[in-house]
Amino acid sequence: MLVEHDNFPALYADYLATGNRLLGMEVGIVSRIEGPSYTVLAVQPAEAGYAAGDVFELGETLCALVVGEDRLVAIESLGADRRTEHHPVYVDHRLAAYLAAPIRVFGAIYGTLNFTSSIGRAEPFCDEDRDLVELMAGSLGRVIERDIAEQERALAAQLIHENGELFENAFRHAPIGMALVGTDGRWLRVNAAVTQMLGYSEDELLEIDFQSVTHPEDLDADMELVRSVLAGEIDSYRMEKRYFHRHGHTVWGLLSVSLVRDEWGRPRNFVSQIQDITDQKRAQQELDRKNQELQRVNAQLEELAMVDPLTRVLNRRAFSQRLDAELSQCQRSGLPLSLLLVDVDHFKRFNDDFGHLEGDKALCRVAHELSSAARQNDIVARYGGEEFAVVLPNTDGAGCRVVAERMRTAIERIASAPRPLTASVGAATYVPRRNRGTEIDPAGLIRPADEALYAAKGSGRNVALHADDLA
Repeated sequence: MLVEHDNFPALYADYLATGNRLLGMEVGIVSRIEGPSYTVLAVQPAEAGYAAGDVFELGETLCALVVGEDRLVAIESLGADRRTEHHPVYVDHRLAAYLAAPIRVFGAIYGTLNFTSSIGRAEPFCDEDRDLVELMAGSLGRVIERDIAEQERALAAQLIHENGELFENAFRHAPIGMALVGTDGRWLRVNAAVTQMLGYSEDELLEIDFQSVTHPEDLDADMELVRSVLAGEIDSYRMEKRYFHRHGHTVWGLLSVSLVRDEWGRPRNFVSQIQDITDQKRAQQELDRKNQELQRVNAQLEELAMVDPLTRVLNRRAFSQRLDAELSQCQRSGLPLSLLLVDVDHFKRFNDDFGHLEGDKALCRVAHELSSAARQNDIVARYGGEEFAVVLPNTDGAGCRVVAERMRTAIERIASAPRPLTASVGAATYVPRRNRGTEIDPAGLIRPADEALYAAKGSGRNVALHADDLA
């Protein structure tokens, strides 16, 4: 919202950067359309090849479709759409995907909010993508409307000083609410916009004060600002506040208040301007809700990408990332790092004897026991098939042997499987201080652990061996 940004460039940059990120698009543009002219108001990123102030013929742009169809336009592949397969934007610039919505100001198309990408989309834009762009375009339109109204309000305020008759006309017919309010809070005069916004007649409002129609949660803040103006601490103030409509529902207003003094400098009355921002607030809340929902879905997708769907421990991809991070950390801190590779013994035979469903249950039991036997900072992952990996940060060889034996024993004690389960464990430890000046990659830790696992299986299985103990 404009009240949250210093200027329109900052507002546009915020919306475009947010849209590019949430939609996965490359370039976002806010345009102004006047007749056949298309003017770039803002573009993100700055190095996209366009700049604010660039002017094009509307017919040379994809936004001509938005104006012509008077609605949101979503094209996943410009080359596959009959409307755009021969368009110069596709032919010359090789853009592939396009999503745009009209920005409406006072009911007419003011410009467009559009996002493009040089990479086509395999799937159509979803309803959430379309809703997001329409919500953002609607919000921008209301901000622009409010800015225009604010300019009209500023002009009306200037007319107060220039000509009483002109002020009277502006006061009565201003597109935003205008009121004269006494220092005690009573309405002295209101224009038609105020009565329409609050649902009271002019006579009804003149019988009460503004406190009576102010939401109690906003009243204290409003009254404190009134006190500061009357005390001469500030000249004016501006705030968003809630009013109660005559029918009981809440109306959001952007309130601007300044103090009029008499010729002796004594407070006479307040001049208040009230812009109805209820629709904008609701749109912003809906946009926030959509953003939160998108973040929640993205977090779920990210979690699914890192967790093994069967055992619910980390998958191999996540294991690789965590091992890389722990190796970097141990090399910085000089503290040891250990790794266990755990392989369920004779698992193929178990599957053949009892079926894959029981095999899956057995792997889940093993994963549970490994997680239960792990310490707070240990990292348990499914390495592949019936093999698991456990990263042990800040753990030397002696500690590694203790944890390995505890995990082997925990698996051996599983009582809920059709027959006893055992596992072989191979362990390895990297000590930066012992290997001063030598850094290893993940393979340098996995390889000796795998050799120890091979030796453990060769020695009869159901045993834990450390690489340092191999002959």
